[in-house]
Amino acid sequence: MQSAGRDDWRETKGTIVKRFTAQTQVVLLLVFFAFLWSSAHAQITPSADSYTVTGDPTTNYGAKPLLDVESPSQTTYIQFNLSSIPSTYTSADITKATLKLYVSSIGTAGSFNVDYVTGTWTESKITADLAPTLGTTIAGSVPLVAADKNQFILIDVTEAVQAWLSGTPNDGIALVGNSPFNATFDSKESTSTSHAPELDIVFAGGGTLTGVTTASDSGLTGGGTSGTLHLGLLTTCASGQVLQWNGSAWACSAVGTGTITGVTAGTALTGGGTGGNVMLNVDTTQVPLLAANNSFTGNNVFQPFAADAIDAYTAWPGKTALVGIESATSGGSYGAWARTSDPSGAGVKGTNAGGTGGIGVYGTGDIGVFGTGTSYGFQTDSNAQQARTAGGWVKAMVYFDGQDGGGLARCYNSTLAGAAATTPPCGFTVTATSAGFEINFGFEVDDRFLALTLQRCSCGSEAPIWFATPESANVISVDVVQAGTANQIPAQWHLIVF
Repeated sequence: MQSAGRDDWRETKGTIVKRFTAQTQVVLLLVFFAFLWSSAHAQITPSADSYTVTGDPTTNYGAKPLLDVESPSQTTYIQFNLSSIPSTYTSADITKATLKLYVSSIGTAGSFNVDYVTGTWTESKITADLAPTLGTTIAGSVPLVAADKNQFILIDVTEAVQAWLSGTPNDGIALVGNSPFNATFDSKESTSTSHAPELDIVFAGGGTLTGVTTASDSGLTGGGTSGTLHLGLLTTCASGQVLQWNGSAWACSAVGTGTITGVTAGTALTGGGTGGNVMLNVDTTQVPLLAANNSFTGNNVFQPFAADAIDAYTAWPGKTALVGIESATSGGSYGAWARTSDPSGAGVKGTNAGGTGGIGVYGTGDIGVFGTGTSYGFQTDSNAQQARTAGGWVKAMVYFDGQDGGGLARCYNSTLAGAAATTPPCGFTVTATSAGFEINFGFEVDDRFLALTLQRCSCGSEAPIWFATPESANVISVDVVQAGTANQIPAQWHLIVF
């Protein structure tokens, strides 16, 4: 973890101890002298944090990214493991301890208390029903205003850390709201900011600086035993030289000196060697090339954010921008599969901008295009084209001229191929009855929707009645009669079987 104004942080067993280091060993030595006798610091992140809700007394919130505090229903619990503090340290070695919290949101400004927790608890099990008892207040009426949102607040808890080092059981602290109050703080599980709660400790320093000396091989100049001391880098190097550690001392050296004994190819690379000019190349069996054909094996996931996962383009006539091939012959496999969770979107969308005759989505085979959805499995805003041999939305169509003697004038049979599908009688058998006609389609139609439309008839002044009725699995009867009678009326009508 890094913080403004600090060069480096080191984490050990949950404790982040400040090491004021620089980018080179020379500056490290300078900084070491400057801070040799100053106070030491430590930053400790929580070993456990959670909150409880009285309105939901059996739920554990230990894995939540935020810590909720609301009066009187929500209380936050935080515990710090102090085992990284040297065992020889006592309360007298603690100059100051500060609780650092990052304010994520403020629902109702107000104040809260920081209290001792006087019972054991675990992050993964604590609930309102299992909450430990609270002790005295460490810091009371800590104010929180709207301007504190997205800021750190600092709370003095020196008393608590000193007490824990003096033998008081360390069961952590509790954040308890004073009514009215509602706010959230980042927990150690937060990934949006990673601003976990923090315990900053300043340890007491000691000793007296009596002088600073510089060795002949240290690369430094200056020093002394009294007054204001100055340290500097060696200035006797020639132009273009730098101070470099030669294994035993700091010395002037030309930039870039040294011997390369070999280059070994790392991950996704080939080549290398131990002499002469060596070359490294990208291993094309592991890294795809932008200007070449690539083959991928295994399950490859493309998951960008705010962008298309895969864009495929081609400008070559007769070629396909994106091809999916599944060679399995069983198991319900798909050459291409797409899914969306957007109720206004589509799993697969095809658009043809080439003008009349273009096809947006094209499918062949036993199942050319298969779609499922809660509203539509397939939707189109243009014509849906289907081969004559394929089953589909319209199973059969008949135009019958019973008025001018034309009989079965036009028809369509979806089970036939080529011209036979549209050449009367299209595989159908039409039989006249006393009230109308019966059409045997040659395949099951009684489980389909029927649409009968009367185009015109020799009705005279009488109102006609027309209806289509399934007589058997394959047979539909069509009757056009005068109202109130069973007298047949010569008529022209359309019948569509869906």
